[in-house]
Amino acid sequence: MNYKEFLDRVSDDLQRELPGAQVSVTTVQKLQGESYQGITIMQDGSAAAPSINLQYAYEEVQRGTPYWDILSEIVAMAGEALEKGRGLDPERIQNYAAAKELLTLSLVPVRGNEEMLKDLPHKEIEDLAVIYRAELSPGATVVINNSLLQNYGITADQLHEDALINSQEKAPASVRPMFEVLGVPEELAPEGPPALYVATTASGHLGAGVIAYPGVMEQAAEKLGGDFFVLPSSIHEVLLVRANDPEEYHSLEAMVRQINEAEVAPADRLSDRVYHYDSKEHMFELAEKFAERSREKTAERGGLDKLKEKKAEAALQPKHSSSGRGREALAL
Repeated sequence: MNYKEFLDRVSDDLQRELPGAQVSVTTVQKLQGESYQGITIMQDGSAAAPSINLQYAYEEVQRGTPYWDILSEIVAMAGEALEKGRGLDPERIQNYAAAKELLTLSLVPVRGNEEMLKDLPHKEIEDLAVIYRAELSPGATVVINNSLLQNYGITADQLHEDALINSQEKAPASVRPMFEVLGVPEELAPEGPPALYVATTASGHLGAGVIAYPGVMEQAAEKLGGDFFVLPSSIHEVLLVRANDPEEYHSLEAMVRQINEAEVAPADRLSDRVYHYDSKEHMFELAEKFAERSREKTAERGGLDKLKEKKAEAALQPKHSSSGRGREALAL
């Protein structure tokens, strides 16, 4: 039995187990490469049509778990999802006056999400994209797409501003030293100013988007004492480390790539790139861009220094007198 045959069988059996439900095999499009083929269940009295990824269930059956045991788990999961849906009001999503109060923003990578982003209002920050969600209940969110935006009759800029205001109130930013986040007592913390900070939301969920909050980068610069690198730990948080050498980003990017591959689930990965915040220019950019700007400034300063040296040398050279020629002219 292949996966498609498994889905068809589960769909038929669920149809019998859930009277009045409409069960169908569907393809669910999701961000972060998490699209899947599963089943969707609709039932009278429920505002939600939950979709369930059954790849894990199929793998369990392939490993020898009895099909009917797996089906019992799926039935319980579907029933729970439908029950949650009965408490949701679909009008809160369709009506912007109500949806506005539910808005939050989050950060995802552009790479790997190009097709999905075509259908989503978003703002790009280098190779990252700010997207918008409406949180219906804990664990139940709807990503705002272009169709909803058009229905709201507002601009993408207005959506961004409203989501920012709501996010800062409901999910305020948190910028704390790493030792504090890890629960290390202050008396056991390393001596001197902390070199590593964690920026996220108060809850820590989908917290990388705080880099788009007004004032957060400036606040972090004060804590770190100037410029800093931004390491994309995951879609839930970013790490901030004091920047001493613009070229240091090479080793930091190698570390980020290694950690992403070994420890971060694909659905949670943000980027393999490292970013930099210039506290003087108030500029967030890819670290490689900052390093290039630094090299150009160094070269420019070197050119000016050489020009000054040449002018100083010229000033020290003896000046040739024209008095002898004048006397010859008088003699003639």
